Amino acid sequence: MRELILSDITEMGPGLCVIGIERVSKNEFRSVRPIPPVGYSWPLPFDCQRGRFIRFEPSTTSAARPHV
Repeated sequence: MRELILSDITEMGPGLCVIGIERVSKNEFRSVRPIPPVGYSWPLPFDCQRGRFIRFEPSTTSAARPHV
């Protein structure tokens, strides 16, 4: 299970693109883009807001531009 804080939510076509910050070590962080189970954008309505702490289980996916 991975944990991150949502840092940005932007419009992406008919849905939303979500980016979060994940702690890598005590002094390191990285941006992570959790991808929804279907498609590349989260459908509306989206019940999370910036600053919210979430947990998710990542899965392997193939990515296409611009998200590679």
